[in-house]
Amino acid sequence: MNKNIGNEIIAKIEAVLKKIHEKGIMQRLIKKYNLQQYVLPGNVLEILVADWKPYSWYDENKNEWVGVDVDVARTVLNKLGYQTIFLTYPRVRCLEYMKSGTYDAVMSLCATADRKAFLLFPDEPLSTGKDVLFKLKESKIDIADLRKIPEQARCGYTDGYAYGDWFWNAKFKKINVASDEAGFKLLENRRIDLFVCNLLVGRQLAKELNIDVVSSPVFGEKMIYYIAFSQNYHGTNLLKSVSQELKHFKRTKEYLNILSGYGISYDDFWK
Repeated sequence: MNKNIGNEIIAKIEAVLKKIHEKGIMQRLIKKYNLQQYVLPGNVLEILVADWKPYSWYDENKNEWVGVDVDVARTVLNKLGYQTIFLTYPRVRCLEYMKSGTYDAVMSLCATADRKAFLLFPDEPLSTGKDVLFKLKESKIDIADLRKIPEQARCGYTDGYAYGDWFWNAKFKKINVASDEAGFKLLENRRIDLFVCNLLVGRQLAKELNIDVVSSPVFGEKMIYYIAFSQNYHGTNLLKSVSQELKHFKRTKEYLNILSGYGISYDDFWK
């Protein structure tokens, strides 16, 4: 609209558009003209996620994406009038798609300097995590102290993920792998000696793969995860509204219920 148009008129039009979306009118029009392959309603957001249990994963029984980050993001965006479509690719490809503005947002991401060059990060974080080293329980390597780990030890890490300086500065050998699951399988087969992973994710993977592992202490800082948006007009608008709604939502009982549903307490994330 022309910049001379008053905020009152803009607010009224916005309210009408929200009602149109809530009543599914846009969806019906798109279907009527057979545009489903080409057009999405304006309130639908396409969000990239990683298979990263308990933060996000596809539940085949429910036929939908679930997880603590997914549930929180979906609820917050629904409260703002948006519908969400979650899609998954390897982390590196997710970042490449976000560079080109192909999708609206990407989930559970640390805000690094290189990512800020092409992504918008809200002030309010989505969740947190702790990165640790995992080894087979029978391994003789002492992981209680980074200085005691031999330089020839082979440590896997997942390509496209962010890790703290403690990891990159460690003397052991570093080997990139395609996914956390691939890393644990390499660890099981003794192709690597150690694997760095989010503590909650690593414990879940080891349990599902039936691998007997132990983890190190937390050597670095807590990792802060965000939902990040494309650097465009739409992303700029989402940035402020999502940050405000997320900050408010995290003070509610509904938020605590989502956390507890995944065996996570408020203190686990925020203390």
